[in-house]
Amino acid sequence: MLFSVQNIASNDMVCLLCEESRIPDGETSNGRFFCSTCGKEWILEKRKKKRISSFFRTADDSALLNEFITIFDSGLKAEEIYTRLLSIFNARLEVEQSAIILKNDLSKSYELVRYYTSEKKMQRKAQKLRYAYEEPDNIYSTCIEKRDVVFHSVHKGNRYDELYRRITGTQYSIILPVFSNGEALGLVSLDFKDIGQAKKILQHTHLVTPILHQFGIALQNAISYAKANKRYIDYVNLNSACLLLNKLYLNNSTEIIKMTLLSISGFINTRINILLEYDRDAKLITAHRLQRTLESLDLDKLEITNSLESFEKLFRNEDARLLHIKDNPCLFSFGYKRAEVLVLPPFIIDGKEFVFLMGWNTRRHFSEDEIALLRDYYNQVKITIENSFLTQKMAIKERLEKEVQIASDIQLNLLPQFMPENNHYEFAGFMKPAREIGGDYYDIIVSPDKKDIIVAIGDVSGKGIPAGMVMATARTVIHSIVRKEASTWEIIKAVNTFLHYNYKNSVILRFMSLIIFHLQYETSEIVFSGAGHGNIAVYRYKEDQVELVSTGGIILGIESDISSFFNESFVKLGEGDILLMYTDGATEAMNRRGELFEEYRLLDAFKKWKHLGIKAMLEHINKEILQFMGNSEQQDDITLVAIRKKIDTSS
Repeated sequence: MLFSVQNIASNDMVCLLCEESRIPDGETSNGRFFCSTCGKEWILEKRKKKRISSFFRTADDSALLNEFITIFDSGLKAEEIYTRLLSIFNARLEVEQSAIILKNDLSKSYELVRYYTSEKKMQRKAQKLRYAYEEPDNIYSTCIEKRDVVFHSVHKGNRYDELYRRITGTQYSIILPVFSNGEALGLVSLDFKDIGQAKKILQHTHLVTPILHQFGIALQNAISYAKANKRYIDYVNLNSACLLLNKLYLNNSTEIIKMTLLSISGFINTRINILLEYDRDAKLITAHRLQRTLESLDLDKLEITNSLESFEKLFRNEDARLLHIKDNPCLFSFGYKRAEVLVLPPFIIDGKEFVFLMGWNTRRHFSEDEIALLRDYYNQVKITIENSFLTQKMAIKERLEKEVQIASDIQLNLLPQFMPENNHYEFAGFMKPAREIGGDYYDIIVSPDKKDIIVAIGDVSGKGIPAGMVMATARTVIHSIVRKEASTWEIIKAVNTFLHYNYKNSVILRFMSLIIFHLQYETSEIVFSGAGHGNIAVYRYKEDQVELVSTGGIILGIESDISSFFNESFVKLGEGDILLMYTDGATEAMNRRGELFEEYRLLDAFKKWKHLGIKAMLEHINKEILQFMGNSEQQDDITLVAIRKKIDTSS
């Protein structure tokens, strides 16, 4: 037996971590009490027991496991969860040294994130250890593949083992895998210098396994929350950074380049950030590289005049892409040595081509979320850099006109450029903004496997540049969520969260109506979720009738949590049926007499032109709206989107 059972007086309470039997003095911080004896958060042991000798006694198993499992509060941060788990092993099992090792798929390695020991120097050194997936005889990979406990004798001949033993003095380790929902998160290592104690613990790891299961759940929740919170903060910082660049450095292109490179490194901590400038007429490539010191930030310029052909392919990509160093040796000249470099699409200003490069001098890899964030940041920063160069060449009025035009072009580029083609459905979309930049939004997103499609239509409150910026960022949120195969309602909730928390304190609040449709090519059923956008119209081919379908829902951005407004419905399309979506700019178009076009006129036009191809149909409906308006100024954006189920002519 490892420990002895002792009953204590019913008045006494003990600290689970240091076993102080009296009520210890201490202090409260943020509603939590910290023990003055051990300095850790004080957890009262409600069963009035001290450390238990027969930790492994069958009679006590259930009670003890319940005690350990319940201390993993789902609201804890990852660092707090590490501390609690390893403190339990020390307090209850007398494991003097233990480690938490997590998988890091970005760096392709196992990282030791927390080492429990009384020696601070050892702890600091151990928490720098990394073990690459590709290393031979990787005991961590073996443990995860087996999904079982591994007793490991730390031996010579393995480079990582030798380093681990030199730092921690470990001779034997009990390594336990940590999973959550079938996903491997990492491992826990119980370290020993004496084989006798190691074998005692090894005989009873079946009691430790349930604790690790609960630990895995709590850790997964903490990691998911941290990722979601970081994503939200990143997009807030993205908008703030772009606004700051516009405000402070609009007429100083050097400062904009410097701050842009600094912002990129701040978002995802890339170490080498470069803006390449290509002057084809002068046959010169200039690399602007950010140099950071304790005292200043400077741009280091490297001019390249030779072997330009090896660099030219960097200016040919149409979308963000990853380049491997071994396939692109020209990147060595910029300081990139390992892993991969992210290259963003080039853009042209005043006859010169520009392209952003970013990466690390380590094995670090980019995640999909990081690439999406940088792509969106690039789209906004590109406008800012263009404006900076234009400001130095033209008058304020000309610059502002150009700025609006650029933003309008970019917004149009955010709309679908091509309609998906397949054997089952036909798609078309149209938007006419009331100003150069609109607040309406529509999108058609095809899944990577080409089997599903998401169609969206929405309307942001307000007009002009502010509404356009909200529309662009909402589009980013939708694309990010769609990649994760979310339901239509989950997409609606994500957009609501973004709008509410980003604009709740703004001078002008921003709201948005939205409908998300999920369509599978092989079926005739379309699932949709509405958010205060109004009706859709469906033309039934067999009945030759048009019917209205209410989409319901709540306007997005008002409430912080819209879970209680759950809204998910479906509509079926038969062969020849057409689904028409529209914004209120169409139904509320006004003529000089103050009359509105209204929904009934829209439905009449829909039925009138239904026999045309749906692209031509939308054009004719828009013409009828414009004819109704006459010389009146367009007050709101007009957006029309249609889906037609094709008629099977094979039979």
